[in-house]
Amino acid sequence: MSYLIAIDLGGTKTITALIKNKKIIKKIKFQTIKGKSNVIKQLISSIYFVLISINKRKIEKIIIGVASPVDEEKGLIINAPNIKGLKNTNIKKILENKFDIPVIVLNDAKLQALGEYSINQNINSLFFITLGTGVGAAFVYKGKVFSTEFGHSIIQLNGNKCSCKNKGCLQAYVSGRAITSLYYKKYGKKLLPSKIFQLAKKSNKNAKKFVDETGFYLGIGLTNIINIFNPQLIIVNGGLSKPGNIILKEAKKVIRQNRIINWKGKIIISQLQEDALFYGAIYIQGSSAVGP
Repeated sequence: MSYLIAIDLGGTKTITALIKNKKIIKKIKFQTIKGKSNVIKQLISSIYFVLISINKRKIEKIIIGVASPVDEEKGLIINAPNIKGLKNTNIKKILENKFDIPVIVLNDAKLQALGEYSINQNINSLFFITLGTGVGAAFVYKGKVFSTEFGHSIIQLNGNKCSCKNKGCLQAYVSGRAITSLYYKKYGKKLLPSKIFQLAKKSNKNAKKFVDETGFYLGIGLTNIINIFNPQLIIVNGGLSKPGNIILKEAKKVIRQNRIINWKGKIIISQLQEDALFYGAIYIQGSSAVGP
């Protein structure tokens, strides 16, 4: 009987799950509180929560997916722009010292991409994008996953300022924070993306136009991915994927108009949603799926 703890450490929320025999049996979700000490306290508390009534010696490992570039060998969070205070934090060392359980730290999008691949193994190439507080992405080829900084690809020269301090990043146009900020600047109303999407579905003129613009920028980014990688499947996940075709409709239009290759792949919304990372953690147990 093997147990695994998997943690999805994001800019807005964190989810800790207990997995037994490759099945998720318990989860706890909470808002990510900014600051290094706060984040570490939250992680430790959530691990204790899922360990209730279980001897920690039964836990094979702890796998953490974090919205940041990661030094996987050291378990070091290099720079998490959407989680303040974690720059150069060795989360692996901290948690291993606390629990005496092996810890693996990976970029969250890499784990999520592998989770999606685990239920789509009939294909060779998959590009995964998650639209949430920020924009994460990874590319899977023949079962091996590779990091990308798709969210920080430049789609508008000297454009909007991103949390990474550069200008014109895709993330500065299609992430949750960007959408709320840009809508406020344009229309003077501070609304959550979910509310903006609801208004667009009800044919609100301003909201619909804004969502189409967001889809346009997403389409530019995905066109570049298609022309470079020619993936068989693109999967969109994250909180902003929930409205589904309302954001993808314009993106697909841009792709049709601008792709160079005769692309025969497809774009779909994730079936796994917030469980994608946990399926990825299950997939990498004992595997060599993670690339540079």
